[in-house]
Amino acid sequence: MKITIRHVVVQHRIADSVVIDDQEKYHRVGHHPADGWHCHTCNSSRCPTIAAVHDVVTPMEDA
Repeated sequence: MKITIRHVVVQHRIADSVVIDDQEKYHRVGHHPADGWHCHTCNSSRCPTIAAVHDVVTPMEDA
């Protein structure tokens, strides 16, 4: 799995990243205060790639 962090603003609790999973599928994962964590590729907040980004980026829930 490869994670590319594109944009993080901890003060505003915003993150945007691109994840390439083990099957080489691209996922766009982000965090927004109103929506929480979301994979825009799968259109889901339950995509397993979210956990990978969540572990790398400062916890947005605590910011």
